[in-house]
Amino acid sequence: MSKETKIQWCDSTVNPIMGCAGCELFPSAGEVLQAIDEAVAGALGAGGEAMWRTGSAKHRFRSLIFAAYDRIEEGDRHAGHRRAVTTTNLWHLRDQFVQSVKEERGPVAAIAAQSAMARAITCYAAKLHLNKGLSLVNPTRKTNSGYAPVFEQLTRYPNRVREAAGWADLLGRTDPDRPWINGLPRLIFLSDMGDALSRESDFPFLQETVIEPIAGAAGRRHLWLWLTKRPERMARLSEQLDGFPENICAMTTVTSRASLDRIEQLRHARASVRGLSLEPLFERLPIQELDLRGIDWVIVGGESGSRVDDSRPFSIEWAEELRDYCRSQGIAFFLKQLGRSAFKDGQRISLRDSHGGDWDEWPDPTLRVREFPAYFHQYRSDETPATPGRRRKSSARAGKKIPETDHSDSTNGAEKDLFSEFDDRRGGNEPIFATLDSIGGRRAQFPGNNRTRKKKNQGPSRLLKQLPDRDDRSGGDDSEDEADQRVIKNSQETSSGGEIVNRDRENQESRHGNLEQVVFEF
Repeated sequence: MSKETKIQWCDSTVNPIMGCAGCELFPSAGEVLQAIDEAVAGALGAGGEAMWRTGSAKHRFRSLIFAAYDRIEEGDRHAGHRRAVTTTNLWHLRDQFVQSVKEERGPVAAIAAQSAMARAITCYAAKLHLNKGLSLVNPTRKTNSGYAPVFEQLTRYPNRVREAAGWADLLGRTDPDRPWINGLPRLIFLSDMGDALSRESDFPFLQETVIEPIAGAAGRRHLWLWLTKRPERMARLSEQLDGFPENICAMTTVTSRASLDRIEQLRHARASVRGLSLEPLFERLPIQELDLRGIDWVIVGGESGSRVDDSRPFSIEWAEELRDYCRSQGIAFFLKQLGRSAFKDGQRISLRDSHGGDWDEWPDPTLRVREFPAYFHQYRSDETPATPGRRRKSSARAGKKIPETDHSDSTNGAEKDLFSEFDDRRGGNEPIFATLDSIGGRRAQFPGNNRTRKKKNQGPSRLLKQLPDRDDRSGGDDSEDEADQRVIKNSQETSSGGEIVNRDRENQESRHGNLEQVVFEF
């Protein structure tokens, strides 16, 4: 989690659950092995299928993985270390595998194997876990306790959203590097480092540790952008809750025509506003197949990557077509980045930014469109901003301190007490209106869930100023929120199954927790 991030369409990130049960960006071990087999056989030319049969990659990796696991001293073994063919283990043993292919089948086959793996595993959240979590190759390395031990091991962090709800109110504040976000409430990206909806069994946990803080008085100051690749599960959760709080934007990812069905599933989510992330976009989405009814926001972006050859191509014509279609439908459009391998009229565009997110490099100024839904602008639009100033402490471009009126990262003690009092007094859907005369004479309103808002402007607000921005999705990966590092002694909670769970251990983000794993084996 991070109070500040360079992701262009939000201010902050928070993750109640780290890790994921897999998707097209972090496929199963079987899918990765199949891609490697096909790539190596193709690289060997005529007769390649005879020289490299289906299952060859699995056989080699299994031997490497088992040998690496058996070398780990028993005292150094963790529950995240698996003597199994998993996607995480494939990644960590990839160099040894590629070397073995080179020795037996030559450098061309080895390069094909390496490229196939790089193309198969592209999830940035997974790669951060792979770099910071447990590894069979280096089993004693110090891991980051703010991450899941391995990406397949879904790990809960129960206090993160509640703490994020207390972060400073950004309504009315500005960001000179990102003028498109000026004036909006704080936008918090929920689940950028995994998919909190990977398991339906987590619904009670999500209701208590995510929905309740978001719906509370402090949480209602912000807009929460919840992204998932499992919109059907998001819809079921919203149904159980009788609808999401009005400050949640329900979102899903679509990467190709194969995942277009997620849009229909998202439409069933009971939310005040919905959005799509078409990033990374792998292919053109024909507009005749793109049903955007009930969708308020579309984010588009190409695939990032360290090597151009390993990143899927992104055609600028796709973005132009989507931009024009969204405008014709009155839907806010946000072009985040062109990716590592951008093309225009069939010709590759040379970009210094590996994400393609610096729009000063974009060939066509008309592409510089970064809009938010009208709903975002209307939310709390009748309130007077409590504290003017800048949205962020530092400049994304120069990394310099930016003076601002208030650098507080969270509510102060008096505000927290008042928010708690509001939550205690709030009954049913009755709105709460409060005057904060005791803390600086500021006036703020924290509406209940039944609030109706006037539709001041059905069309999206557009800001086309030419200011650069770069995308670093980590957004402060190494520094987890202070509250997640505190130990509150003698605090316990009872899980939905009656099991006593020590909250202190969860707050410490222990690498040795009693955590369920979702492991892809082949």
